[in-house]
Amino acid sequence: MIFAYYKEFGECDVLMAEGLSFLHGLRLCLQRWLNHVWVEVDSATLVQLVMTNALAKWPLCNVVRELRWILDQLFGQLQHAYLETNAAADALAALKLGQDCLWVKSRQLPRTIRSIISLDCGAFPYVQLTHVRE
Repeated sequence: MIFAYYKEFGECDVLMAEGLSFLHGLRLCLQRWLNHVWVEVDSATLVQLVMTNALAKWPLCNVVRELRWILDQLFGQLQHAYLETNAAADALAALKLGQDCLWVKSRQLPRTIRSIISLDCGAFPYVQLTHVRE
């Protein structure tokens, strides 16, 4: 792990939240002089917007424009990842911490996130259980 983060973006739609989170992560990479980054995003729509010359409505268009620019600066690659393969990021996004957090060591992460990462490292599938009401 190089770093992980949790950040709240206030009231916005899902696509904007995905874009802002992606942008925040890329800015952190720029600050740390990381390049040749490989980014996986579980929003196929966002990946398509960034990878093509498609236009997004304002203010998402400004986010997409900056994402493209930073990816170019970092010699970054972008790929869609299915939600099921992105469990650690999904669990981080679901935290309700009330403040922004940045972790640079895996042992600093919440226990549930560390567990998911351990499963990923061992190539074990992660099954998310949900309760269904009848």
